[in-house]
Amino acid sequence: ASDVYKRQGYGYAKVSKNLKIIFPQQTELLTGSINCFRPSDETKDFIESFKTETGSHTIPLSNFIKGKYLIKVDWSANGVDFYQEQTIVIP
Repeated sequence: ASDVYKRQGYGYAKVSKNLKIIFPQQTELLTGSINCFRPSDETKDFIESFKTETGSHTIPLSNFIKGKYLIKVDWSANGVDFYQEQTIVIP
């Protein structure tokens, strides 16, 4: 079982050994980037670009170290741009 944390924009779920970013647009072509920013150690920051038609993008938890991250996501769907930030804690 996984918990899904969702706000007005994207949501996320910890599924198995992955962090799954879930977008409100489930069937459109989505393109964008996910900036995983670690406030306490910038050497642990990373950015992933994505292109999906499934409404989600998965990042292996092994890409993270335990602790707090600010997840900054910008994406486009049907010519409309979106941006949202959420703080998450990797256990």
